[in-house]
Amino acid sequence: MEKKISVGVKISGIASIILGLFYIFLFLLKHKDKDAVFLLPLVLFIVSGIGILFFHNWGRRLMLVLSGYCLIISTFVIYILVGLSYYYETGLTVSFWKQIITKILPICGISNIPAIAFLYFLTRPRVKEQFK
Repeated sequence: MEKKISVGVKISGIASIILGLFYIFLFLLKHKDKDAVFLLPLVLFIVSGIGILFFHNWGRRLMLVLSGYCLIISTFVIYILVGLSYYYETGLTVSFWKQIITKILPICGISNIPAIAFLYFLTRPRVKEQFK
């Protein structure tokens, strides 16, 4: 008996690999020291994408963990940058806030979109049963 292969599962696996490669490329462009500790979650995105493409349950679970990690970290970054700065006198200039609003917050918000999509899609019952 052959498994039903969902197009959405293949798309999510390919999207995971592309996002991992994209963020690794951006990381290597921005950081000259290339600290490997920060590359680990990005490499795990690629590994989980390969696992999803081959319908391994560990790939699905790893993607769920990574998506949750992404949501927590980006929400924490938004909270630290915006929320706590109002409570303390930091003496930050207007140009600093313009950089935060135009550069950092959109990246955190954009990284939440695929994380929410992966969490929603990979927890659906029909998708779960494809990985058994």
